[in-house]
Amino acid sequence: MKAPKLFKDIAASSLQVMVNQLAGLAVFLLTSFYLAKEEYGELNWSMAVFTFATTILSLRFEQLLVKKSAAHTDVSRPMTLFLLHVFFTGLIFWLLLLLFSFLFPGFFTA
Repeated sequence: MKAPKLFKDIAASSLQVMVNQLAGLAVFLLTSFYLAKEEYGELNWSMAVFTFATTILSLRFEQLLVKKSAAHTDVSRPMTLFLLHVFFTGLIFWLLLLLFSFLFPGFFTA
């Protein structure tokens, strides 16, 4: 007897989540054991800032694309807008980081 497609999809998704969680745990353990306390804190702060920036800069536009794709609608125009959005907001973000590195040079040195 074949397993239903929904069961296969849920099982594959669950397996992916478990593998991702285990990989995250491995990275956490390796970095926490082998980095100095100050370096580990800087790494966590940097990851938090970039995660926040990515969330703000994307405006969750990718979720709209996934919904449209799942509904089998044409996503070529929204995808083009999304790519332009990602390119320009990313460029502006990196330019701001460059500007801040000149304005606050002591902040960006170890």
